[in-house]
Amino acid sequence: FTEQFIRLRSARYGMRRIAQELRQKGVAGSLIRELTQEDDGDGYAVAYAQWQRKFGTLPATPLDRAKQIRFLATRGFNQTVIQRIIKGEWQDAEEED
Repeated sequence: FTEQFIRLRSARYGMRRIAQELRQKGVAGSLIRELTQEDDGDGYAVAYAQWQRKFGTLPATPLDRAKQIRFLATRGFNQTVIQRIIKGEWQDAEEED
């Protein structure tokens, strides 16, 4: 159940949120840690896709910035990933390709 749940939810959410939902469902903490550590890293690609779908442009005002950060944080992505997206560091990676 846990592996299937992680696989399904990881297309839209970060590991923090998935781990929280698993804890709410009564899954053992050790199993959650073990399975979420096997994930493909920090979830940057998923976070970027969610951000792109919702916003698509860098924030112009502090209010927009806070809104975008809150959006990604509630989806369970870590601060490192959120900051990379909000600062536009994904643009640097696209220019290198």
